[in-house]
Amino acid sequence: MQHLYLSRNKIRLGELEATLEPPLNPADFAGDLELIRLAAEPPPPGRPGRMEARRKAVMAVDEAFLQNLGRRLYERAIKPVEEALRRTTGPIALHIADEGDGDLRLADLPWELLHDGRDWLARRRGILRAVKVEEPLPKLPAREGPLRVLIAMASPVLDPKLSPDDPNQPDIVNLHEQAEPFRALDGKDFPAHIALRLHVDPDLLRRELGESYDVFHFLGHGNVGILTLEDRYGQEHVVKGDWLREHILDCGIRLGVFQSCLTAAERPDAPGVARMLLEAGVPAALAMAYSVSALAAMAFFREFYGELARGRDVAEAVRRARLAVADAARMGKAYPWEWATPVLFVNEAAPEELWRLRVERGAGRAVVDELPRLPSLPPEVQRNPDFVGRRRELVELARYLDPEESTSRPVTIIHGERGIGKTALATEFLFRKGGWFDEIVWLQGRTEPVPRELSAHLEAYGRALLVGSVEEFFRRWANALRISLRGDESPKALVKPILEALAAEGKKRLVVLDNMDAFIAEEALLDVLRNFPANCRALVTCPYFPEGVDANRVELRGLPPADAGLLMARQAEREVPPDTAVEKIWERTGGHPMAMRLVIGWVRAGKRTWDEAIEELRQAEGDLFDYVFARSLEMAGEKGRLLFRILALFEPAASREAWRAAAGMAPAPFGDGVSLLVSLSLVEDVRLPEQALSYYALQALARACRA
Repeated sequence: MQHLYLSRNKIRLGELEATLEPPLNPADFAGDLELIRLAAEPPPPGRPGRMEARRKAVMAVDEAFLQNLGRRLYERAIKPVEEALRRTTGPIALHIADEGDGDLRLADLPWELLHDGRDWLARRRGILRAVKVEEPLPKLPAREGPLRVLIAMASPVLDPKLSPDDPNQPDIVNLHEQAEPFRALDGKDFPAHIALRLHVDPDLLRRELGESYDVFHFLGHGNVGILTLEDRYGQEHVVKGDWLREHILDCGIRLGVFQSCLTAAERPDAPGVARMLLEAGVPAALAMAYSVSALAAMAFFREFYGELARGRDVAEAVRRARLAVADAARMGKAYPWEWATPVLFVNEAAPEELWRLRVERGAGRAVVDELPRLPSLPPEVQRNPDFVGRRRELVELARYLDPEESTSRPVTIIHGERGIGKTALATEFLFRKGGWFDEIVWLQGRTEPVPRELSAHLEAYGRALLVGSVEEFFRRWANALRISLRGDESPKALVKPILEALAAEGKKRLVVLDNMDAFIAEEALLDVLRNFPANCRALVTCPYFPEGVDANRVELRGLPPADAGLLMARQAEREVPPDTAVEKIWERTGGHPMAMRLVIGWVRAGKRTWDEAIEELRQAEGDLFDYVFARSLEMAGEKGRLLFRILALFEPAASREAWRAAAGMAPAPFGDGVSLLVSLSLVEDVRLPEQALSYYALQALARACRA
């Protein structure tokens, strides 16, 4: 490792020292740094001016911009020792002495972008920052056995200090998706014990930090000097760096990792999270200089832990992970600057063996211990990757359905008009809090009978049959609870066995009754809901709140403007709607999620321009959703409508092969029809658990309106 000592006036490498003339002034790079920060900033919903400024910044901060900035930094700071540096090998440890006035410090500059005219130094050799820490380094015992890693993840849905509709509410992170790279390590050739903890609150994190881990990895929101945890119900709980420092002291952690925005940054009045960790005696910390996208972070840490598993040390794993993010950027899956966003800090007094963390290949296999672990769910329960908003409702559901709290109302009903997002909300709750329960039963109310001629075909593909009556619905419920049946029981006769099975063994069970439109008024179902066991919770979705049931009520209405704008931006993909179009579509649809998705689909499929789509909305008559849905089917054409009707016969989804076989189409016209239906948001591409094939399903509301 080569040590470079840098101040505003001097640069030193070994015995070679050079004076910088004129002195290095961070203000010379202030404009570049501000542009990178603006480009990295998450799109601010509800602030059109800021969104436009960010869009321009993203376009400006390209590869050429970054090379130019990196070259200027190199010329001003490193050039005097260039020849001596080129004769060395290994990573570069940069020691920055930051004397002088001004808000912008030398340490604030993006030294990871250093470019010598041929290569990025951080990608060719590796760059880390050696930090002087006043507190003495604690004595850490020699590390033995498997590497012990704590992955703590949090994503609150609501800041209770703000209105639920405030654009400054925290972004909701899909922790289930973000956990996949860590789950994938299970069983790999990597001597490591990995504790994966989702939705952590301060109490849980405090307990886990006392378990003698080598690596503490936090994934979630952060900022200068703070991390954002959750409370039990998903509300924001901010902890400052000094809280973390107090709870890290004497824990034996050798590396802190922060997959969190701005955790490497500092302000004159606020030391950064990474620095506070070093002050707590941790030899090294890996943190983010700016905001970082989910895709870039996943690419980085998938490679980082993969390289540790291959026996690389931390510095080399960081270097190779940078290359992975650079490759992702070339494929459009990361921004050009994101490979340089991670910053590796080390306590300059720490011997390298304390933080290198090199493991021996072949010495064992990784074991991933995940808590809370989600009980098995049926394949039709697919999390909506574009879920936005519904913050207050998610917190309400958590409070109402908490199995640890005694309640006289074990039943909660989500109600609202078609397509408003009832099923999506129920599904999002399951993926966030389903680990509270020992068992989850998910049942859907369906009223369409399956044509006899297709029954065998459906069964051959392992798809469940559609429910045709309340009798069949109750028998399916009984089967899900492993109740023995003769096959001719009436719903009334099954009420008592179902209640007894739910109450059995006192297990914490959650029953989700989705799309109960046709059955919610049935007396047998009402009897079950009125007498629901205290150890269980029921979550029901239907258009209206039924009479005669003492239940918690969660009513859904249209999305507020900020969340609607975020949903439309995600759905539009490359056809980003102008601010005026977003506003007009929201006004005309009332924030109805599915109606907005369908309208966006018109433009995405090339069937309408933004102006034409808005004009067509102005001409809508009768029920708005019926009008929008009818226009979408009309745009699908005769071939698309045929494919739509055929897919409606499969539940919950059909493989591409089964769908084409049922349609009897050649591959080319079938592929064109499928692409059009997906673009129109009438059909979605899904991935069922443990299935390598592509599967397709009607959008949730399209299933309810199947032709």
